[in-house]
Amino acid sequence: AKIGGDREKIANDLLRYLDTDTLLVFSPRHEYEGALRESQDAFYIPIIKSVEGFLKKYASSEIKLRILDSDVNGLRGNNQEKNTIDAAKRYLDTLSLWNLAVFEKTVLTTKSFICGILMLQNKASLDTVTALEVDMEKIVKAATLETIHQVERWGEVEDTHDVDKRDVRRNIHAAGIVAYNERA
Repeated sequence: AKIGGDREKIANDLLRYLDTDTLLVFSPRHEYEGALRESQDAFYIPIIKSVEGFLKKYASSEIKLRILDSDVNGLRGNNQEKNTIDAAKRYLDTLSLWNLAVFEKTVLTTKSFICGILMLQNKASLDTVTALEVDMEKIVKAATLETIHQVERWGEVEDTHDVDKRDVRRNIHAAGIVAYNERA
């Protein structure tokens, strides 16, 4: 067995999240009186655009992440273009073992390849622990936006919503601490 696992297998497993990425699945506009979709549009679209720009550095042509819009596409599967997948793979190939581990933890926690990119790109430009804390909360919010809206509408289910949110926050902050310390 290779130290740190098989990088190729890890990368291929992570690349699958591009098709089902939490930040690329948009709810119908009629749900939650449109509030969730409005939040997704406002919060996710700028993140998606920035990640497209980031991945372009690893591509031979423009990157356009495909969004699964429930109003347009229903619930059919989402498939990213080969150019996007190839660029994402080239990016993963540049990561150190530590950063790949941080990336994997973030993706598995958030169900989002995009959040993995955010984790490592945000930490690359941070100067303070306070800035790290803000960025970790942005990733937690991105990963739990639908649950936030459910709780606002229906209330929090004790020992479910609160535990899930704490688990996501704990895992994201742990990954962030490793990422931040690896940079130093």
